[in-house]
Amino acid sequence: MKLSTRYKILAVLNFLGMLVSGYLIYIHFEPALTDICNISEKWDCEIVNKSIYSEIFGIPVAVLGFLAYTSFFIFSLRGLKKPQGKLVPWYFLVLSMGVAFTIYLTTIESLVLRTYCLFCVIQQIIILIEWGFAWSLFRFTRAEARR
Repeated sequence: MKLSTRYKILAVLNFLGMLVSGYLIYIHFEPALTDICNISEKWDCEIVNKSIYSEIFGIPVAVLGFLAYTSFFIFSLRGLKKPQGKLVPWYFLVLSMGVAFTIYLTTIESLVLRTYCLFCVIQQIIILIEWGFAWSLFRFTRAEARR
């Protein structure tokens, strides 16, 4: 796969992540508007998005996700103009920390809250797919650097 294609895919994934995180921010502050994802007792965004685990030091986790996806989106767009070989290891490291945090939040949903948020799960899928492409980009840039 061409390098530019990898950056395009990452840009699309990050843009989708920004949209999902933006919606999660919106429903964090507007609880009456969560009907779309309050499907059942096991699928209830309001329970997840209003729990004590939905904020860190008073900042909604969705805001942190939005900021991360925005920075990753900018990285991806820059990669379309000029390869970001020196930044790729840092991007991959920060993204890997995001995946670890996502796994932590998924564990909270599963074992503590026993309820899932549809848009949180969509975000979890996005970040896992992104991690796969980021791993591919990381390996590609390392191979290029060795030449």
